Amino acid sequence: MINIRDYFEGLCKLLHYSYEEQLKRTARDTIWGGEVQIQALSIALFHPIYSYMQFNSDPKNRHYISSSIKLQELVDRFIKGTAGGHLKYIGYKSDMNKLGFCLYYNGIHYDALLPFQDNPQQFLPHFDLINMSL
Repeated sequence: MINIRDYFEGLCKLLHYSYEEQLKRTARDTIWGGEVQIQALSIALFHPIYSYMQFNSDPKNRHYISSSIKLQELVDRFIKGTAGGHLKYIGYKSDMNKLGFCLYYNGIHYDALLPFQDNPQQFLPHFDLINMSL
């Protein structure tokens, strides 16, 4: 974050964060990271990071996903952007097509998702919150 300060200052401004505060948060090992730290991690690892959020369980919510949803309907909802706020973090455009690391965000904490079959990334996030790849 220090080596590409202009980039992270712009990112923090876009997300309405203080660059200095995010730098302090990143340096501390007692604080959980957020969007800025995940973007920095994507840059450091030279891989995209995909963050998947818990599906909504309230039938009145437009992002509600029934537990009995058919695969094709889930794919269609995902493409339309009505299957939750899944995000992608891409540090370098040249890394965009590399196999990404996957995270699960439950609204409070990020957890790493590990592959359980040959192709674990069936749904690549469509929402590029940061859209400022280097």
